Amino acid sequence: MAKVKELFNLVKGTLQSSKSTDGEYDFITASKTWKTHIDYSNDCEALIFAAAASGSLGRTHYVNGKFITSDLCFIITPKDNNKYPIDLKFYHIIFQTLKDDIVKNTKAGTSKEAIGLKSLGDYDLPYINIEKQKEISRNFLFLTDLSLDFSAETINQISLISQLWQAFLKEAMQGKLVSNETSDGKTGADLLKEIQIEKENLIKV
Repeated sequence: MAKVKELFNLVKGTLQSSKSTDGEYDFITASKTWKTHIDYSNDCEALIFAAAASGSLGRTHYVNGKFITSDLCFIITPKDNNKYPIDLKFYHIIFQTLKDDIVKNTKAGTSKEAIGLKSLGDYDLPYINIEKQKEISRNFLFLTDLSLDFSAETINQISLISQLWQAFLKEAMQGKLVSNETSDGKTGADLLKEIQIEKENLIKV
């Protein structure tokens, strides 16, 4: 486990959501859909975390390129790739998976809930080696994409991914590798193998 502030730099966005001016650059806010703007403030790979929009609190976007961000969001970038190598696509999945828990344990306020830089920075996230991060994100994203085209496989894929995440997160929260058995006796490693086999079978279709 590692705190968010140990893994990432956290910077607040600068532009009010109402200040959108149609242009060629992405303007990322707390909503599901992105706007555009005539200028950009960042040119990098990052996660954008909705920190002060009650209906969208905890929503996380992945971006890679030129963009500007709402002041209701935090820009999350890797802090130390020597000490903690990061695959941002993997951590996009992690933030999405843990969204409810993150919000529950970091939000403040009653009528207008928000998450502060300090409270998010102090939240503990699972950390595993970079190769495992890349392997999991590759398999997850591959099967998610395929589920749009192979309706007959969707239920099985979602089931495998769900079981994998349950096993992985349980172990990660304990600071271990993915190895504990799930309710049906399979380990996280077994589930990764199943996803790989599923991937190979779908490629042959």
